Amino acid sequence: MPRRSFSDFETPTTAELRRLWRKHDDPAIRRLMLEIERMRRVFIEIGLTA
Repeated sequence: MPRRSFSDFETPTTAELRRLWRKHDDPAIRRLMLEIERMRRVFIEIGLTA
């Protein structure tokens, strides 16, 4: 099966993630938000972002 690429999109800001966290108590949605934040911190740790 060929790979499909994602369409361009704007990533949520930290403020938007916090707002979504307060709005949604579904564990699956919250886990996705935690994964976004974790990956941002990993990118900083390995020097991929300013």
